[in-house]
Amino acid sequence: MPYIQSFLILSRTLLAASLLTLVACDDGGGTGGVNGDNGGTNTPPTLYVVNASAGTISTYSIDATTGDLTELGTPLAAGNAAGSTPPGSAEAVTIDAKNRFAYVANRLDNAVIAYSINQDTGALTSIGSVSTGASTRPVSIALDPLGRFAYVANLVSSTVSKFSINQTTGELTEIGTPTAVGTNPRDVKVDKSSRFLYVVNMGPNTVSTYSINQTTGELTQVGTPVPTGSNPYSMAIDPDNGFAYVVNQISGSVSTFSINQTSGALTEVVGSLVSASSSPWPIALDPLGRFAFVVKNGSNTITAYSIDQSTGVLTAEGTVSTGSNPHSVAVDSGGKFAYVPNTTSETVSRYSINQTTGVLTPLLALNMGINIGPYAVATTH
Repeated sequence: MPYIQSFLILSRTLLAASLLTLVACDDGGGTGGVNGDNGGTNTPPTLYVVNASAGTISTYSIDATTGDLTELGTPLAAGNAAGSTPPGSAEAVTIDAKNRFAYVANRLDNAVIAYSINQDTGALTSIGSVSTGASTRPVSIALDPLGRFAYVANLVSSTVSKFSINQTTGELTEIGTPTAVGTNPRDVKVDKSSRFLYVVNMGPNTVSTYSINQTTGELTQVGTPVPTGSNPYSMAIDPDNGFAYVVNQISGSVSTFSINQTSGALTEVVGSLVSASSSPWPIALDPLGRFAFVVKNGSNTITAYSIDQSTGVLTAEGTVSTGSNPHSVAVDSGGKFAYVPNTTSETVSRYSINQTTGVLTPLLALNMGINIGPYAVATTH
């Protein structure tokens, strides 16, 4: 065990040094240094905001020095709006590791909408959409870091839809039939090696592990699901693939798991459970794996945690307010700023991140307008 811990510390140190060099070279832009090689692109820091009420996605350039946001063009359609017939609900957005494509899950449309990303500006162009099937309710999308496959958690049908990604156009083609998983899957994540998919199952309070066929993208369950707290909602994996974090909504806690690098199996770290009341939903890590940020919908707050680089254990560093009804959180590629969309107050909260402690300092929030319903955010890598 001491050897493993020393290896993890060394790998994190090397990762930190290499990523900081990349950030210094391109002023916090999309280096792809954490989630995979971006093929030499230099996409500027960009924030994407999915708007549930309007059924759109907005694009903002990020000032790498101040964290200020400047809108790029007009919002693009992201499926039906909440008030349309039939109603839609754009709920999640994911960016591929090379900053080439963006994908939005629209829960009530039962669809995934695809976009290409302009490598010079970060602006989006709509590619088209694919169905996940009637009454499936897609709520989360995970992409393998090599950019070959996309996996979509379908909340109501309790399945995961699988798609291959066209490397030129970004278009999605379904792989076989959806894979049956635990009841009410709420989140999916692919590990940094692109070999394993993790499914967060709200119904049975578990996380399931699946191996990914490296040729076809098909899934095969590995072992038995591991227990979590009550109503697990979201998951994050640290940059060097050593630990996974699961937010338990009803328990008001965060569970920490170590990741077996050979089998992908998760093992809960003894004594790692930390409080995150009330009603925590999303979690995000900074690009260097130093800090975790958990949004608490019940109290309209966000808490910063420092991460022990040896054990993965979280320590709360401070809590600040968000707007009303926060649903998501994203950290910019330079690890300097965090962004939280607030659905009811129609704003995006902005924070600077203390580079030593992870403590958040609120900045002036972005006003999104009326009947927009900002719900989810993602940034370029």
